Amino acid sequence: MLNELDWWVESQWADNPMAVARGRNRQLGGNTVFDKSHGYRAMRTTRLKEMHIVRYADDFRIFCQNKDSAERTLIAVTKWLKERLRLDVSPEKTRVVNLNKHYSEFLGIKMRLTKKKNKLVVQSRVSEKAVKRIKTEAKQKIKNIARPPKGMTEARAILNYNAFVMGEHNYYQMATGVSLDFRDIGYEVTRTMKRLGDRLKKEPKDNIGGAVVDRYSSSKLMRYIKNLPVAPISYVRTKAPMCKKRSIQKYTPEGRAEIHENLGFDTKMLRALLRQEVHEQSAAYADNRLSLFCAQYGKCAVTGQVFESLGDIHCHHKLPKNRGGRDNYQNLIIVRESVHILIHATSESTIAKHLSELSLNKRQLAKLNKLRKEAGNPPVSA
Repeated sequence: MLNELDWWVESQWADNPMAVARGRNRQLGGNTVFDKSHGYRAMRTTRLKEMHIVRYADDFRIFCQNKDSAERTLIAVTKWLKERLRLDVSPEKTRVVNLNKHYSEFLGIKMRLTKKKNKLVVQSRVSEKAVKRIKTEAKQKIKNIARPPKGMTEARAILNYNAFVMGEHNYYQMATGVSLDFRDIGYEVTRTMKRLGDRLKKEPKDNIGGAVVDRYSSSKLMRYIKNLPVAPISYVRTKAPMCKKRSIQKYTPEGRAEIHENLGFDTKMLRALLRQEVHEQSAAYADNRLSLFCAQYGKCAVTGQVFESLGDIHCHHKLPKNRGGRDNYQNLIIVRESVHILIHATSESTIAKHLSELSLNKRQLAKLNKLRKEAGNPPVSA
C-alpha cells in the first residue's frame, strides 16, 4: 500500500526516454554510468513534472519539486492504483509532507532535510516506532539472561542478546543520527541490566576472541558474564551503506560472473557438496551443512583456511548427539578433517600429531578448546 507522498524542494528526476536519448557514458568512482544531464536540461523546457520514486515492496515515496506537484501526483497515483490495479491506499499513512519542516518515515528510518554550508542534506534518525520496539526486545532479552526461561541456558540467552544487538546495529547504522538514538536506547537497557548484578564484569577471565569482541572491544561499556561478552547496545556509529556496482547484474555473462565471484566461496565446491550423499543423517543436517558452508564462506571455522577438497569438509555437532545434541543450525559447525579429529581426540599422540600439522595460533587454539569443551573433552595446549 502507498504510505506517504513526500515532496522535496531539491530537484529530483526519474528516468525518461528523452534523457536516455540525449545522454552519454562516463566514468564515476570506477563505474561506467549514463550521464543524463543533457536530457535533464532538455526536459526543463517542457511541462513535464519533476519527480523521483523510491520503492521497497509495497512501501514507496514520490519526491516532487513543490507542494502543488505533490498534491497533483497524490491524486493521480491514488486514482491509478484504484482504477487500474484495484488497490486502495491507506488514508492514515498517505499524505504530503514537507521535508524541510517534518520527518518522513521509510523502512524504520525517518528522514528530513537540513541546511549545511548553504546546501540541503538529508538528516536521518531511527523512527520512534523502531526505537520503542528495540527497547522492548532488548529489555526482554536481558531478563532472559537474568532468569533464563525453560529450555534455555544462560549462555544461549547471552548469544541471543548479542545477535539481536549486532543485527539492529547493522541495519540502522546507515542513519546519520544513529549514535544519538542508540545512546537513549542504551540508557534504558542499562537500567534493566542491573538485574544481572555482580555477574557483569568489566574484564574477561581469559583472553577470548570472536565477532563481538572484535567489534566492540574498544568500548568502555563492554561487559562479560562467565567469560562471555555482552555487546554494548549504545556503541554504534554511522556507516554509509554499500553501493552496488552497476556491472553486477544477471543479464550479461560478465555480470553473472561477478555475482559468483562476490559470493566469496567456490561455487563448484558448493555444487559438489550438494550432490554428495549424506547417509544416516536427517534432512535438517544436510540442509544446515550447506547453509553453514555458505555462511562460513567455504572456510574452516577454526583455521580459517579455504576447503580444497570435498573429503576435508566435516560437519561437527557442537553438543554430541549421544548427549542430546540435535541437527539444528546452531549446533553444527564446518571444520577441516584434522580439526574434527582434534576436537574428539583423547590420545596424547594423536593430539600432538595434529597440533603439529595445523600450527594453530592463540586465537585458533581458543576456538578449538571451546569446541572440545562443548564435546566434553579437556582443553589442549600447543
